Amino acid sequence: MFKKLSRWNFTDRQREIVLKVIRGESNREIAMALSVTEQTVKEHLRNIFDKVEVHRRSELISRILSIPET
Repeated sequence: MFKKLSRWNFTDRQREIVLKVIRGESNREIAMALSVTEQTVKEHLRNIFDKVEVHRRSELISRILSIPET
């Protein structure tokens, strides 16, 4: 999975959040696990969406999972 994520140059925190989104965790669950606010998670997600050029969590997951492992 990490090879798939490397194409977007995510920060460590962004990568951590993407993996939690793929696992189906909510913003609240992610915030609690990372000891940050839900607003911080939302800001990270906005930046992630911009990098991947998507608008929704479902698009993010689809885009990442559709990349073949190399």
